Amino acid sequence: LMIAYFLYIVCGIVVFGVFIRLLSRGFQEGKYAQFSMTAIRWLVLSGIYNFACVTILPQILVSPLINAFFVLVGCKMGKNVRINTPFLNDAYLLEIGDNSVIGGKATLSCHIFEKGYLILKPIKIGRNCVVGAHAYVHPGVKMEDNSAIGLYAMVPKDATIHSKTVHGHLPAMSYRELARLTRFSKGKG
Repeated sequence: LMIAYFLYIVCGIVVFGVFIRLLSRGFQEGKYAQFSMTAIRWLVLSGIYNFACVTILPQILVSPLINAFFVLVGCKMGKNVRINTPFLNDAYLLEIGDNSVIGGKATLSCHIFEKGYLILKPIKIGRNCVVGAHAYVHPGVKMEDNSAIGLYAMVPKDATIHSKTVHGHLPAMSYRELARLTRFSKGKG
């Protein structure tokens, strides 16, 4: 039974990975009308990816197999990356640098729907970065080397997390800025 289960996981990685890779061919950063062929193709692709998220990916978290799946899908991934979440949406637009960690149940989404348009933008995570558990990262976010996003933080689209800073809160902002705002409000109140 264990051998059959292992074969099921490996076959699922290959089949889902190849399907997603083939369907994502030609997807580029941009703004697409809600009922365009690109948006419809993206919906089909998302359905396949969501099926993989439910059936295969939760069983292989923090293993080389999940890294292999996301590389097969098209994610540009450095060495020694640890992924503890199945929710790397649109991974073909995602770039993760060496020695980075994506925390448990964090969501990185390279898409957003706004005003009837599907917007696709890459997320770039530098080297030695940490995305905390349950964090949500919107499209267009850039994390410079040696930066971190705290637990449950929400990073708005097109934000930049600068090197040697830790961001947290909702929406995410530098903890130094949060401390400054707290001191300011205490001084006024």
